[in-house]
Amino acid sequence: MAKDHVLNADLSKHQGRDLTCKGSFFFPIEVLGSDENGRTLEFFLDGIPIGTVYLEPYILHWTPANVGAGNHQVTCTVVPHEGENAQDSINLEFILNLGDIFRGGMIFYLDESGEHGLVASTNDVSLNNNSNFMWSGAEFLGATDTADGKGNTGIMAEASSGPEYAGYAFKNGFEFNGYTDWYIPARAEMRLLMKNQGFVGEFPLLPEEANYWSSTECCRIKACAVNMVYLTDTITNKVDHHYRIRPVRKF
Repeated sequence: MAKDHVLNADLSKHQGRDLTCKGSFFFPIEVLGSDENGRTLEFFLDGIPIGTVYLEPYILHWTPANVGAGNHQVTCTVVPHEGENAQDSINLEFILNLGDIFRGGMIFYLDESGEHGLVASTNDVSLNNNSNFMWSGAEFLGATDTADGKGNTGIMAEASSGPEYAGYAFKNGFEFNGYTDWYIPARAEMRLLMKNQGFVGEFPLLPEEANYWSSTECCRIKACAVNMVYLTDTITNKVDHHYRIRPVRKF
């Protein structure tokens, strides 16, 4: 004989709750009816499984990760040992914030929509135990865009003939945390990172160790750089100086 299984409407009290990717979320579910042989509660976000609960009290503890901003649907399905399934859904609005861990890095910039922006890696680029690089040799590459770091980095990578150059690590796509579309930020992007570095962290505390290249070239022998301690934006000899690189990516 089929058992009576229905979800308590308490799910609806979560309607419209704002979430960030850093906080845990709790779904307490009451199931009306009885099933002496047991039942399973399956939870889904936009149709993708996010957890399963087998025992009472039926509470899912869930921490959102890499969930884009906007409206999403959470569904709970009761699967009894016998009888028909019961299902209920709610809509939740997710809001991203600066400092959230998101799609490979830490968010340090969000556009007006709140859905797109920039994340930075929590680590500097390191090759062969070296984390300081020349920007390039003494030739003009044409990587002059102040906002398109991805385009600049492609030019730098193509021209880099060895691991001593800043663009060399990006020749075949720099891989970190499952993503390969990282790049050296352009001057404007680097300024944003310098301004909001507190949301990313892991930058050197000593001024002499806190110089970072941008991917914006100024002329044949100079490129733009910043110092994360002094909060300065400078035009620097790209051959004589060896600076760090903090990769970023768009989302």
